[in-house]
Amino acid sequence: MKTSYYSLFFLLFILSGCAATYLQAPKNMPLFETKGEVQIEAGVSTTSYFATGSYAFSEKYALIANGSLSYGNFWDDIPDALTIVTFGFAGSNVLPHHSVEMGLGRYNLLPSSKWKLETFLGAQYSMGNYHNDYDRCLQGFTQVNIGRRYNYIETGWSLSLAYSDFQLKTLSSNTQNIKYDNANAIIAEPLVFLKLGGKQIQLFCRCGFCFLYILNSSVEISSNFYFNAHCSTGLSFRF
Repeated sequence: MKTSYYSLFFLLFILSGCAATYLQAPKNMPLFETKGEVQIEAGVSTTSYFATGSYAFSEKYALIANGSLSYGNFWDDIPDALTIVTFGFAGSNVLPHHSVEMGLGRYNLLPSSKWKLETFLGAQYSMGNYHNDYDRCLQGFTQVNIGRRYNYIETGWSLSLAYSDFQLKTLSSNTQNIKYDNANAIIAEPLVFLKLGGKQIQLFCRCGFCFLYILNSSVEISSNFYFNAHCSTGLSFRF
């Protein structure tokens, strides 16, 4: 049985004799207040190193971007202690992958409230490889963040809904024969987050779940529904 792995998220779904693993991407939760705010984050998650950037370029609208790079590019295996839940196959903690994401949104939707509400629309691209198997995922998403800032604490929730198109390419040992498998899925990712620190530098922690429902697949699958968990931590810089 061949096993290949997917960038961006933390979730597994099965494609015939091969497998693709969906890994949660880092999520931006800037909770902007005013035009000109910039937020940059760097951290580590249960599956990757990552960095995010956010910029409020007008009184109403903001840009977000992020990227991740898996441990699998540096280690043979992700340590079991960093893998919260795994599904399916032996060796499923071998996860070389990376991803990029960009989005546009509107912030400060509750201007008269102490709570901050913002929404984003965007797209993701992720890819990974393991031996002769190659993964590609294209995703469109919408995301809602809500939270509140206190003196030295910032906390809130986030929900991302996405439609994803997966493709798994398998090469034969002589690379002459190529097999393509495809699947489409709907993904929901609820998160909670906590930030501690001053106005400009904060330590953050995020934890959440990922629920994936496969709409269709080019090959027979064992189940249409999967879920998993994800955590990350790092530093946030606000300018």
